Amino acid sequence: MIELVEARDRRLLEGGGRWFGNYEAPCVMSKKGAQKRAVDRPLHVSSYGRKESEGKGFNEDTNFGKLKRIPHAGLQSFLRKCIALGLGQEISLFDEEGDQEVVPEPAPE
Repeated sequence: MIELVEARDRRLLEGGGRWFGNYEAPCVMSKKGAQKRAVDRPLHVSSYGRKESEGKGFNEDTNFGKLKRIPHAGLQSFLRKCIALGLGQEISLFDEEGDQEVVPEPAPE
């Protein structure tokens, strides 16, 4: 499953995008940024825009984290396991019997 996540990340970087912060905000190159790059002008990498109209070299990629939209059973199982780990549940991402489906229980209130 990690290959799918790596493919998503590779696509971001190969398309001229980059991460801002401590891998907190994936950003794609804006139209303005592409125009600057085409004439060899430097892009400001200290900040990014949330909308194209802000005129920054990079804009927040609002579709980046939507792995749940990919109808791949193994990926969906992997994501559920990652959620379970994030909720503090004792679970292994990979078990001896294969990548069996694990549905996390609701978080305690």
